[in-house]
Amino acid sequence: MQLLHGSIVDTSIVQAQHIAKLRSTRTQTNTKHTSEAPTNMAYMNQTTTYSSLTERLLASTARILDAAAARQAQRAVYRKTFNELAGLSDRDLADLGLHRSNIRRIAAETAYGA
Repeated sequence: MQLLHGSIVDTSIVQAQHIAKLRSTRTQTNTKHTSEAPTNMAYMNQTTTYSSLTERLLASTARILDAAAARQAQRAVYRKTFNELAGLSDRDLADLGLHRSNIRRIAAETAYGA
């Protein structure tokens, strides 16, 4: 899938933009002096171009499949954590400082984050 994404995304052009920054200082006679100090700011635009309907469909399918694979991997981590903790005795859970009612929450935090 990575080759598909790499083949249809054009590289971006980084352009520099000059921004003038004004500084004001006061002297003892209360007159203001301003000086321009240009600073460079870079920005990047990423443009994805698809030359045909087939490429658009393949890219959309690839994104859907990648998201489904990520969800499946998270679910596998949840199931494994849940099954391992559920297989412990109440005494073993107490040694870990856990109660049986916390198993689902701990498995969800492990798989999906806080």
